[in-house]
Amino acid sequence: MNKTILIIGIFVLLSFACKKNEYVPGSSIAGIRASINKILVSPLAFDGAVVVVEGIARDIEEKYGKYENSRKLSFKLTDLYGNYININAPSGWDIVDKDYVILGGKYDRKSNSINAEQLEVTIYDVDETKKRLNPDPLQ
Repeated sequence: MNKTILIIGIFVLLSFACKKNEYVPGSSIAGIRASINKILVSPLAFDGAVVVVEGIARDIEEKYGKYENSRKLSFKLTDLYGNYININAPSGWDIVDKDYVILGGKYDRKSNSINAEQLEVTIYDVDETKKRLNPDPLQ
């Protein structure tokens, strides 16, 4: 009887130990996790803080500075309600319009922008014809 309980207990423990850990998107990005709406409602609370936000990249453009290596990427990060924050990022990040991204950086309330330092492109639903993210369910 005791042997049976011991064998069942070991089997249960081993079944829990063999479970793979699922990766949580954006968990490796450091900062205060906040929604775009929360930042826009109380920008003073987040001014100068390193925040982690997620949303859809829109209006991506590459800006050139005075110097040869001073290219910057700028775009709007929108949530599903249409609220947006301007993003300034280093050039060379591989994102396209309508990608769903999670990024972290320092928030500046005067310019309503985040100077992004970390980025993760998350794919939830892939459009097979374009091989890119289709975050808009109505399209």
